[in-house]
Amino acid sequence: MHVRDFLSEEGDDFPDGRELARRMGHRTTLVVPLLREGESIGAIGLRRTEVHPFSDKQITLPAGPLPIMAVIAIETFACSMKFKRAPASSVNQSTSYGRLAKSAKR
Repeated sequence: MHVRDFLSEEGDDFPDGRELARRMGHRTTLVVPLLREGESIGAIGLRRTEVHPFSDKQITLPAGPLPIMAVIAIETFACSMKFKRAPASSVNQSTSYGRLAKSAKR
């Protein structure tokens, strides 16, 4: 979503965003969803305090590899947190499965 100026007519479509822009002091916003398997798991938002629309080239970067890398980082973190919270028996079992998988590849 690219809103060139929240305080213009364009902002009429986003009343909550307009109110936030008034309180926070920004005018131009670019928001790119973080998608995992077609489902949104978050967003990256960029704001400018002056009316200065983002160029096509600037929009391409956050819509290109950046969100993909962010999703990978979020997934990696989530997996590491699950691993840290796993009971010792399931960790040992996972380690055993990993060794079994490696030996099966040989």
